[in-house]
Formats: sequence, C-alpha cells, structure tokens
Amino acid sequence: MSEIVKDISAHIKACGAKSYSEWYAGTAADSEERLFYHHNVSKEDDSWIRRKAGNDTDARAAAAELHELGCAGAVEDGDEDANYVYAYEITETTIQ
Repeated sequence: MSEIVKDISAHIKACGAKSYSEWYAGTAADSEERLFYHHNVSKEDDSWIRRKAGNDTDARAAAAELHELGCAGAVEDGDEDANYVYAYEITETTIQ
C-alpha cells in the first residue's frame, strides 16, 4: 500500500466512514477544479482529501488501489499532468 493510499485511507476512517463505497476517488491535474466544480464538493462543509503523487502513473496506481478497496470512481488514462489523487465523501450534493 502506497503512502498516498495509507494517508487517504486513514482520513476516510477518521471521517467515520463505514465503507470505502461511501467515498469517490480519482486523479486530476487540477484537483481544486475537479473537486469543487466538477464534483460539487463543498470546500468547507464536505469531507475530502487530496495528495500529490510523483507522477501521473503513481497517481493512477494509487487511485486504482483505492477503487480496489471499494471507493467509487474510475481511473482515466491519457492525462500526463494528472498527478493529484483526490477522494471525497459522496453526499446528496456531490456529483460523481
């Protein structure tokens, strides 16, 4: 398990999640745009986390590992700048 996955997993557990399926994980070059605009995550009110990976390959591997643990989401190929891994708690107001 990578340090990024350990860090995000610890955050998910600290937020009281009963299951990884309550969370969405993905990768992005611009994690703020992806989280707060694309997925409609509230910066102040929702539970979320992001970590910077060394490169897009490491980011995709970490996101894939989170998906194997049960997080919703998909790993997309092609964006060489997508070196952020992010996760957020799925709520009625977030967009998957």
